Amino acid sequence: MNAPQLKAIMVAAAQCVIINFSVKVLKWLSRLKTRRNNARMALDSVILYMINVMDENSLSAFQ
Repeated sequence: MNAPQLKAIMVAAAQCVIINFSVKVLKWLSRLKTRRNNARMALDSVILYMINVMDENSLSAFQ
């Protein structure tokens, strides 16, 4: 194997490593975004529940 072939193989291997790393980072970010969205939805549900409870309490105070 001569030097240009060896260099081409090394470049291809390095590109594979970079691509694999990039894919892993993108997958990790996607999972993080999903978790953040789920947490945000849960927080929204809690806030809506609290608003409903406060509304019921304030309405019953005027009756």
